[in-house]
Amino acid sequence: MVTYRVKVADLDFEIARIGLIVVMLGIVSYFDIFNNKDIPDKFYRFFAALGIVLLLYNNPWGWIPVMISVGVSVIVGMGLFFIGAWGGADAKVMLAVALLQPIWTSPFPYEKVALHPYTALMMMTNGAMIAGLAFLPVVLLRKSTDIKIAFLPFLSLGYLFTILKGDMLLWIRNIIFTAF
Repeated sequence: MVTYRVKVADLDFEIARIGLIVVMLGIVSYFDIFNNKDIPDKFYRFFAALGIVLLLYNNPWGWIPVMISVGVSVIVGMGLFFIGAWGGADAKVMLAVALLQPIWTSPFPYEKVALHPYTALMMMTNGAMIAGLAFLPVVLLRKSTDIKIAFLPFLSLGYLFTILKGDMLLWIRNIIFTAF
């Protein structure tokens, strides 16, 4: 388990990064739900460019961890796209989040834990768990796993959970072990 803290000098940039990601996720979630999953690429390009500018101006993590985070996020995001597990918009959101906030830190004063420091991957796993819990009753009732869902809203919820609590797997594990 790893706990990450934000340096006071970088707090303004961290809040700006979080705000930009929340705005981006709100916009693309709206398009994913209400616009037949047709999301213009200009949103990803704009937020990815902002992420690059923020990294060039203020990179408190160093370039090697940032490159690892972006590289792993692109490989996982595009890999899931190529095998058909999700759409191209989800992969592009992973890239934009990895550029805006490559290493997971949170300015909120709650106890947070994580298995790894990569924000986009943590957002993806948290979003997948939320989607799985939300659609488990539907899958069990229909007895079919062939369900097309808008996954970006779940990625958005996964990011919010990531910022507030960290890794959902560890959070659930802590609840289970403290209960018994």
